[in-house]
This record gives sequence, structure tokens and C-alpha cells, in this order.
Amino acid sequence: RIAKQRPHIRIGQAAAGVAGPGIPAVSFPPPTSPLSKRKSWPTEPGKAGSAGDPVFRALFNRETMLASEWYAARLEARAALDRRLWARHARDLRQFLNRRTRLQTSGREAMQSRLTAAEAALASLNHPDAASRYQGTIGVDPSLAPAEPGGT
Repeated sequence: RIAKQRPHIRIGQAAAGVAGPGIPAVSFPPPTSPLSKRKSWPTEPGKAGSAGDPVFRALFNRETMLASEWYAARLEARAALDRRLWARHARDLRQFLNRRTRLQTSGREAMQSRLTAAEAALASLNHPDAASRYQGTIGVDPSLAPAEPGGT
């Protein structure tokens, strides 16, 4: 009951590695991993490991993050989820059109145009560079994106 009233405590416990009933395990992306494991910070500016350390600060540069493998995995996970979503939309629209044989012409045309749009969105996401459209976004945690059938 207390954990439900104060979710910040649950998140803090999870970040500290204290998992249990109602406390999810949290994994941090690589740049924030060093932050989550720190107990204290060196106070001398420029000292290795301090917040002012150029090597440590480079982990958080925009260019470094956008070029990292973990970020590319997040973008690919976003594209995989969107492929799955648009495939489901197209499948459902096809099923709807197949079941509704007495649909009025205007309704059938509207559903057909939606199906065409869904298939176009799916085709654009099946392009090898589909993940690049999400560049600059946070993407999705790869553990949340289910594996796609066929290994894509």
C-alpha cells in the first residue's frame, strides 16, 4: 500500500538494485549506467570520474549518443513495433472488407483507402533504413519490442 502511494520510492529502490514484489528491476541505458552506480562524486574538477571529466562528459554528447549501438537498437525496436502495428492494421482492414460484403460503396471505398494507407506505411517501414526515420527520438527499450517472426 505504501509503495502505491509513493511510486518514487519504488523507482529509487529499483534503481538501487533492490527488486522485490511490486518493485520492478530497472536497467539503465549505457550512458546513464555510470550515473546509477555512483555512490559519491569526486569534488575536484577535471579529476577522472568527476562530473567535469571530459571522458565522462563525452558519454552524454549528442553525437556520441546518436552514434552508439544501444541507441541504434532502440531505434530498430521502435521500427519493429511500428511494423507490427501497421501489419496488424492492414490485416484487420482486410478481414473487415472480406466480412462486410454488403458494405455501401462509399464505406467500402473509405475502408479501401485506409487499407492502402496502412499498406503504404508498412512498406515504408520494411525499407532497410526505416529506423533512421526515428533519429533524434528516444526510440523504444529493445526489451519491450518482441522478436519479429522471420528474424527481421
